[in-house]
Amino acid sequence: MDGSGRLWIATFHEVIVLDLKKPLPRTISNRWIQLRNLMLIPAGVMNAAKWIALAPIQLFDTYSANVCGIGYLTLSGLILPAIFGMYWGNKIKNQNLLKSSRFILLIAILGAVCFWILAFLMALFTYRD
Repeated sequence: MDGSGRLWIATFHEVIVLDLKKPLPRTISNRWIQLRNLMLIPAGVMNAAKWIALAPIQLFDTYSANVCGIGYLTLSGLILPAIFGMYWGNKIKNQNLLKSSRFILLIAILGAVCFWILAFLMALFTYRD
């Protein structure tokens, strides 16, 4: 507390100055905090999904296996067009498009999963303290 009636509170993140001659600020109710936490759940889920989907690229980059990272990214990128091709082939009743899109989807998913497992095995066996 300084000579002018201000209380200084320092934390690791900020410095708070309260003027004790004025009324104290209102506190936030627990209901508002609960609602804020509820609204932040989708953002947390998206961050977790992003980390799970993009972690192999970062791990391959760490271990200088960029070719594997490019392969993972390419196979992951083929999944959505293959799904669209299956949808379109089913809609226009084109069996060749449907079968080829189904085959591409199967190969893309299996390849991406294999690269994902390879990335985490590389991280597991090469990690040093």
